[in-house]
Amino acid sequence: MRMRPVRALLVPLLLAVALPVRAEICGDADGSGAVTVTDGVQTLRAAAGLASSCTAARCDVDASNAISVTDGVNVLRAAAGLVVTLTCPGAEPTCTTATAAVSLTVPRPIGAATLTIAYPASGVALPGSGDVDADRVTFATPGAIFGNGQPKDFDDRVVFTMAAADGLGDGALLTVRFDCLGPAPRSSAFTCTLTDVVATDGVSEIAGATCAVAVSAE
Repeated sequence: MRMRPVRALLVPLLLAVALPVRAEICGDADGSGAVTVTDGVQTLRAAAGLASSCTAARCDVDASNAISVTDGVNVLRAAAGLVVTLTCPGAEPTCTTATAAVSLTVPRPIGAATLTIAYPASGVALPGSGDVDADRVTFATPGAIFGNGQPKDFDDRVVFTMAAADGLGDGALLTVRFDCLGPAPRSSAFTCTLTDVVATDGVSEIAGATCAVAVSAE
């Protein structure tokens, strides 16, 4: 019998060891990396005793030691962006707060703009409705923005209407402190956009101004 070379045996073994293991996400029944309506359906199938891709670590979202209809409903709520807490057995540790830090990159100082921070509503939330509490927002330069930007919360995004007489330049702008609803969120789950950007003269439009979000959790 012909023996396979040792190197031929080692290569697939090394490849298998090198492959990264994706962490399971609570509520992600099919392991796609995101909580979707399909996951809710899979969870309801598991609750009914039907064939499903569910495991307890992904679908027992209330950590009751059983996959139930309640779990399916909560997964569907999370998929729809509604506020719900998902806590699976052995899931990643939850956080208490997540702070989104926003910075600017601008070709020249901007006098006014609309800043929108989109956030994962299934992972973090701001208490109350509509206006954002002042203690949730901290500016790098206090008093630089009229009315502190009058932040408005739309359940999946916060919108600031910014006007600054002396202009806003490159660097740190502000932070927003969210409440966590589960595992610490990644920065990639947040997005930041600038629109209606004008110079300090209030008229000249500025192209190329961007913002970025970095998130830390406790």
